[in-house]
Amino acid sequence: MIPAKQLFVSPPELVTSRRVDRIVGTRVDITCMFGKEVVTFRFFAADKGTAENVAEVLRCNAGQSLRDLGMFPIADSEWEPSH
Repeated sequence: MIPAKQLFVSPPELVTSRRVDRIVGTRVDITCMFGKEVVTFRFFAADKGTAENVAEVLRCNAGQSLRDLGMFPIADSEWEPSH
């Protein structure tokens, strides 16, 4: 059994993005590697359009660590919630 303190990647910037698994509403599920371990992250965006834009940037930069990606520009969302 893995001790609880080892269940979390620290620091998270050291993970390597492998792929975007899916977008569910404003959530982006991402599969990453930390050493030889597979880790799943969930990114929560402000809206669906931003989630799609973040997913696209991550897809285009698969194989890079989040630290190497650093701060990346995300296009303004054109998605507007229905009322």
